Amino acid sequence: MDTYDIVVVGGGYSGMTAVDRIAAHRPSARVALVDSKDEFVERIRLHEAAAGHERKVFRYEPHLKAIGAGFMQGRVESIDTGASRLRIAGADGSRHDWAYRHLILALGSRTNKAVIPGIAEHAVCLDSVEDAAELARWARGGGRLLVIGGGLTSFESVAEFAETFPSLRVTLVSAATLAPSDAPGGYSAAAVDYLRRTFQRLNLQFLENTPVQKLQAGRAVLAGGEVIEFDRCIWAGGFSVSDLPQRAGIAVGKGGRIACTPTLQSVSHPQIIATGDIAEVNAEPSGVCRMSCAAGRPMGEAAAASALALLDGAKPAAFHFAFTFRCISLGRQDGLIQFVDVMDRPLAEVWTGARAARWKEYVCSRTVAGVGLTTAVEPPDTPPVALNSQQALKQLQKA
Repeated sequence: MDTYDIVVVGGGYSGMTAVDRIAAHRPSARVALVDSKDEFVERIRLHEAAAGHERKVFRYEPHLKAIGAGFMQGRVESIDTGASRLRIAGADGSRHDWAYRHLILALGSRTNKAVIPGIAEHAVCLDSVEDAAELARWARGGGRLLVIGGGLTSFESVAEFAETFPSLRVTLVSAATLAPSDAPGGYSAAAVDYLRRTFQRLNLQFLENTPVQKLQAGRAVLAGGEVIEFDRCIWAGGFSVSDLPQRAGIAVGKGGRIACTPTLQSVSHPQIIATGDIAEVNAEPSGVCRMSCAAGRPMGEAAAASALALLDGAKPAAFHFAFTFRCISLGRQDGLIQFVDVMDRPLAEVWTGARAARWKEYVCSRTVAGVGLTTAVEPPDTPPVALNSQQALKQLQKA
């Protein structure tokens, strides 16, 4: 049986950040990553890959070997919290038992396919490289693309496809209405206006306040019985998480996310740390962190610090986080940055157009550098900004 000081399960933005920071700050620690894939996937760029743009490949094994960490490609079948042991099904069909002193669960999230009937059978979800490749192959031939959802994934996807493949007939359907809102996750009036004008410019159909009841082969059936026909459908209607923690007896909160203390430790199993989308944590001053790369990567740094503190028999520090902005790509040369307060409520100011696109690209590139896979990149030149954006600008430069 292999034994490690710290095992990280899940190699997304949060998990990879945790592994990188542990290896950098404690080279003597035995740390290893388990992931079902053999490569780190830039999830925030999958809509680009789906539209046929070239993506970069980052294999786990050579990178982890270079920083002194172990790696197993496989799926964790069960966690024995009493014995501090994992049962892993290797990608080659083998079975392995790994013992750990401390466990970091960074299991991430996937698109929720249980919202309405027919999603699994009749829609594609942008969760993997394979999903993106399937869409890219199809899109070159043209046809009717239906995207269902009202969040960042749906907005970025419709813009990318409409721009890259003008012959596609792109329709976006949302159960909600796109309107200004002061609530966390909302948009300012300027942002709403810019999104609507962008959809018009790209000649895509936008149907809001239009709930979809079920999906059938080539058909989306609306709540009122009307039908929208499609050749391909992307479902982007929210996220769900793995039930692995719940099966292991680890306390979970709303939606199955691991209930955490401010130090990211499980409230029921303090030797287990949760990070990223799987973690439900109330962080000062932002409040409960929404599922996002924005929260996940700094959370990975905090998870590493907590794990190292526990190894030393010390008390971990609380995770502090404040939202500053949301950035949306709207094609290769256009974008929207919605500045927000610390609790993710929209401010009046937005950046749009080419400037927003440059900063969105910078944030994506800086994120990969932040998990340790590339060298740091310099921020783009940008015109002077209003005084109330100075703090947000500093955060953009550190993203």
